[in-house]
Amino acid sequence: FAQRVVHLPAGGYSTTQFDMTDEEREALVAAGKQAMKDYLGERTSLEAAGPIFEVSSMERSLANEAALDILQR
Repeated sequence: FAQRVVHLPAGGYSTTQFDMTDEEREALVAAGKQAMKDYLGERTSLEAAGPIFEVSSMERSLANEAALDILQR
């Protein structure tokens, strides 16, 4: 299970730090995006890991919509 966890570089930020500046927030998001790119770049295909990763087209569509919503904030 641990190999499927992406560690985001949030050092120095509290989980309840709601008073970030725009620059801090942008830096944190950029670092998170890079961490995810690095993580996915190390993987060949999650589908090859077995049936646990089988995703229906509806589930994939919902996940894509949620991700786009987050990225557009």
